[in-house]
Amino acid sequence: TKWMFGLPKINGGFFDIVIGNPPYVKVQNISKNQTDYFKKTFVSAKGKYDIYVLFIENSIRNLIKENGQVIFINPHRFMIADYGFGLRNYLIEKKAIEKILVFGVEQVFDAATTYTGIFFFSKNSKNISFCEADNLELNDLEFKRYEFSQIGAVWSFKNENSTNLLDKLTKHKLVKNIFQGIFQGLISMGDDIQMLDGKIIEDKFIGFSKRLQMNIEIESSLMKPILKGENIQRYSELKTSLYVFYPHIENEKNKTIPINEVTFKKQYPLGYNYIFNFKNELEEKKIKYKTNSKHWYSLHRSRELSLFNSEKIITPQLQNKSSFTIDKNSFFPDAGGYMLIKKENDLIDLKVYLGIFNSSLFYYFIKQTSTPYNNNYYYFKTNYIQPFSIPEINETFQVLIIPIVEKIISLKLLYEDTSLLENEINKLVYDLYNLTDDEIAIIEQ
Repeated sequence: TKWMFGLPKINGGFFDIVIGNPPYVKVQNISKNQTDYFKKTFVSAKGKYDIYVLFIENSIRNLIKENGQVIFINPHRFMIADYGFGLRNYLIEKKAIEKILVFGVEQVFDAATTYTGIFFFSKNSKNISFCEADNLELNDLEFKRYEFSQIGAVWSFKNENSTNLLDKLTKHKLVKNIFQGIFQGLISMGDDIQMLDGKIIEDKFIGFSKRLQMNIEIESSLMKPILKGENIQRYSELKTSLYVFYPHIENEKNKTIPINEVTFKKQYPLGYNYIFNFKNELEEKKIKYKTNSKHWYSLHRSRELSLFNSEKIITPQLQNKSSFTIDKNSFFPDAGGYMLIKKENDLIDLKVYLGIFNSSLFYYFIKQTSTPYNNNYYYFKTNYIQPFSIPEINETFQVLIIPIVEKIISLKLLYEDTSLLENEINKLVYDLYNLTDDEIAIIEQ
């Protein structure tokens, strides 16, 4: 495959047909020299792309004759993902795709959780035919034709109403421009070492170390309440008995850094003695992950303390239904949680955003644009939340939605059913986006 990216073609000629399974490699795993070259060379090198999109563009642009064809089996996420917009634009502009057969959530490759399809690319196609297979037997396939003018910014291929609906959900102000950021939680160097079950009693943390299989005491200021994904529930109060060993402080520039080891040993002898049990192991991991082994006791990714100490909306990264809630008590989500932090000048109440993110409309957007997982679970990561858009929120909408959200939160404390109230929020959100009856029906189906 080396000649596909810049080296001379075989015999200097073009092909009638190119068939293959291009590599699936995230741009983050590619060297800077390569990414710089790709960015200059390919219009599909946009955002946090996967290298297979470059193989598609290059095969069409440089490898086939005018009447040639490219047939690839590759992930179908480029049709809906933010990173795929460069390739989508190229294919529409050049009319360079003629048939798509996707396998939905069916797994084609045993060794990888990758959702794929078979794509037929050619120059100057007349239209696009699309089919989603119900199973891998590929029986009774029915392809539906679409004119290029029918295809929106996001390729849903369900029906025209679905395409218009997705366009409507991405045409307003994007979440990535509304919020200060959507941040993943901290990452430890080993949960069985740096996360402990217990409680704070005065100035001490009393807990149990799974690794040492014994009870221990640590200075309480080193321990922060940590949330796993399962601790984060829809509209619910946050609770945890799990704490993370957090030997980090803010410096004079308000940046979060590891505590100096000499200071650490002197001021926190209990914590230092505990973590010293794992020094060799942690140093080896730091070297392996190419992080600073000088601070062998620190977390792999501590994030910024200011993020955790902010009032925020948080969500698990993997869900089968929107499960956003508000954190006012400085909890620390781990890598399985994401934090939505408002901009300082945003005067909209967090409860307004909470209602929107927990609505059926937002979950529909996630199902159409996120990566599916087993048992109809979907990822709610930064890249999947950011492309969603929210219309301008007026005072009337706030006055209507906030009391309902507050009522749901209070009823959740009593473990009471809130489905009727949540339906009220859905209706308010539908009105906010000016949805038609047909579009509402698509979401609720």
